[in-house]
Amino acid sequence: MNYILEFLSDFIKEFVFLLPYFFAGVAIEALIRTFKWHIKIKNTIKKYGIISIFIATALGLISPLCACGVLPLSLGLLFGGVPFSTVMALIITSPLMSPAGYTLTQFELGTEWAIVKLISAGFMGIYAGLVTYFLEDKYFKEYQIMKLDSIPHDADFHDPDFPIDELRCSCHRQLSHRVEEKTRSKFLLFLAKFYEGAMRIGKYLLIGIFFEILISKYVPSEWVGNYLSKGNPLNILMVIIVSIPLYVNQISASAILYGLLEKGISKGAGLAFLIGGPVTAIPVMAVFFTLFKKRVFFYYLFIAVSGTYILSLIYQFFF
Repeated sequence: MNYILEFLSDFIKEFVFLLPYFFAGVAIEALIRTFKWHIKIKNTIKKYGIISIFIATALGLISPLCACGVLPLSLGLLFGGVPFSTVMALIITSPLMSPAGYTLTQFELGTEWAIVKLISAGFMGIYAGLVTYFLEDKYFKEYQIMKLDSIPHDADFHDPDFPIDELRCSCHRQLSHRVEEKTRSKFLLFLAKFYEGAMRIGKYLLIGIFFEILISKYVPSEWVGNYLSKGNPLNILMVIIVSIPLYVNQISASAILYGLLEKGISKGAGLAFLIGGPVTAIPVMAVFFTLFKKRVFFYYLFIAVSGTYILSLIYQFFF
C-alpha cells in the first residue's frame, strides 16, 4: 500500500510541475487552430515545387495535428495534386513536433533537448521530402502509391458516411465546430479548441508521466547502463527497432525518456527513442499498410528508420 501511495504522490507532483508548460503548449496550438494559420500554409503548398517540401515541413512543425490526424489531410493533398514528396515531408514531421510537444519537452528534458528535437523533426521532414523528390518520377507516381480500389479519388473525408473509419473526419462532432457554427466570437472558439487540445494531449501526458515514474523507480540502473549507456551504433539501432512497435507519441516519448536519462541512457539512444517511437507509431503504420501499396509502406519505414539512425549517430558522436 505504501508503494502505491508513494507512486501516486510522485505522479501528482510531476503532473502539477508540468501543468504550466502543458497549458502554454495547448494555448499556442489552440491559437493556431482558432485563426487557422496551418490551413493557410497548407493552401500554398502546391504552388512552389521543391520549395513546397520546406513549407510542408514548417507546417508539420507548427501543426497541432497528431500522426493519425495528419493522414486525412495528407491524402486530401495527394488527391489535390500535391506531389508525394511534399506529402511525405508533412507526414513524417507532424508526429514529431508541435507547440505543446516543444514546451513539454523543454520542461521534461531541458532546452537543449527541445531544440535538438525541433531540429531533428525539421531534418526528418526535409530528408523524407528530398529523397522522395528524386525518386518519385520513377517510383512514386500516382498509380504507384495507393491501392486505388481502397478509396475513391472524389471521396470526402468530412462525409459522415465516409467508408474508412480511421480516416473519417470527426470535426462535425467537435465542440469547437459547434461553437463556430453558433458564434463569431474568436475567444469562445479559442476556449473550445483549448479544451479539445487539453483533452487530446492530456491523455498522452498522463501515460508518459506514468511510465516515467515507473522507469525511475523500478527499472534497474544496471540494466540501462549495461545495454544503452555506451551509445554505440548497434545499441542505437536496437533502440530504433524496439521503438517501432511501441505506441508512443511526441508527448509521452519525452516523459518516458526523462526516466531513461536518469538511468543513464546515452544521448544517441535517447534521441533514437524520442524520434523513432512517434514517427513509427502503430496507428500510422496500420493506415499506411491498409491504404498504400506495400512498397510505399516499407519505403516509409525505411525513411523513418534511416533518418532517425543518421540523426542519432550525429548527436551521439559529434555533439
